[in-house]
Amino acid sequence: MKAFLSVVSLELKAVFRSKALFVLVAASVGWVLLLPHVARGDGTDSGAFALRVLYGLGAVFAIVLVSFAAAAAGSLSRDRAAKRLQLTMVRPVRHSIVALGRMAALSASAALVLGAACLAVLAREGNSRTCDHVYAPKLEDPAAAAERMYAEYCEKYPDFRRNSEEVGVGNVKNYLMLTARDEYQSVAKGETATWEFPSAPARGRFSARVMMTDLYGRLDKVNGVFRLGNAVGEMNRLNKTVARVALSAVAGGGESESGNRVLSFENKGETDVSFQPRRDIRLLAGADGFAWNLLRAWLVMSAVVSMAIALATFLGSCLSRSVAVFCVSAILAASAVAPSALDQAPDPFTATGVERASLRLTAFADAATGPLNSYSPITLLSEGECVERSDVLSSALFGFAAFPFVFALLAGLVMSRVAGRE
Repeated sequence: MKAFLSVVSLELKAVFRSKALFVLVAASVGWVLLLPHVARGDGTDSGAFALRVLYGLGAVFAIVLVSFAAAAAGSLSRDRAAKRLQLTMVRPVRHSIVALGRMAALSASAALVLGAACLAVLAREGNSRTCDHVYAPKLEDPAAAAERMYAEYCEKYPDFRRNSEEVGVGNVKNYLMLTARDEYQSVAKGETATWEFPSAPARGRFSARVMMTDLYGRLDKVNGVFRLGNAVGEMNRLNKTVARVALSAVAGGGESESGNRVLSFENKGETDVSFQPRRDIRLLAGADGFAWNLLRAWLVMSAVVSMAIALATFLGSCLSRSVAVFCVSAILAASAVAPSALDQAPDPFTATGVERASLRLTAFADAATGPLNSYSPITLLSEGECVERSDVLSSALFGFAAFPFVFALLAGLVMSRVAGRE
């Protein structure tokens, strides 16, 4: 532990001596405070707030991610090339400890810059805004729905099974799965549709968020009533893409009770209303204030930068500085624009056993590295959605523990082999 702290102290002193940290802090705070005076939103308060967060804090996050990843990539490679690494290792210190110490120092410096920018955002916006937990309705799994529909069609149409075998049962089930995933639900005049939200809290401030479209994608006039437990909200919107309907307790005031956690919509308009429940219907439950949400977003962003620093430090241990910087820049750029490997994966009905095992491994890797190709904390902040504690914990686990320790061990192994040859 003493050796680790010594390495961290040496690296922090080098960072402070370079003055680059102070320049980044000043530039980040200045940009966040200056942006509202030069940028204009869509005329609404929520639109202006989203613009300030996305392009203010989002820009700072992107710059910190790239700059500190590049600095980490050049840290060990520069010292290896200049034969300065031996000065750090005058006392018997493992190479992995050196790598881990430098990761920790750079991660702490990046967290400081992000923290300064977040404080500037808080000073600019205040803590009057609140955030919401977002819940999706509980719906039948698309793959299970495909199996059910296939069995129903086989029972209803005698030739369906034989025709399916000719074109491939797996292909037919895959088509049915895609149909179930994108299925529309139509609510006729006077009818009521319901959706279950089992994970919603029993009490709180509730709202329904909906995207109103008909089967042909046209926006139409919607007139109806949402109900959740003892809470009711009326909707009457014309040509509005996304609508948020507050649900208020019918009697007694105060917090609403979700009852059996079933949200219903009664269509009182003159036309049918169509939803894609997997995409269009969400239940919002009030959470805490903007300051706490910003704190959670800061932790997630710091964890993401720590992941990038860990990867870049490992690349710097085995590559030259220019090559390591190029590689980490290419990885960050590719992760930001590349499609999800899971979205391009074979469907579960035609995949082989090896492909299914590979998909499980890919899903785990996607969960571990997901924050690297996502600006979700920034997006959630700008839309008033809650950065969930589970996301904070998973990001912290991978960003502050798993990634640094694994890549430090790999970097130590590489450097010890290189030192042995020299």
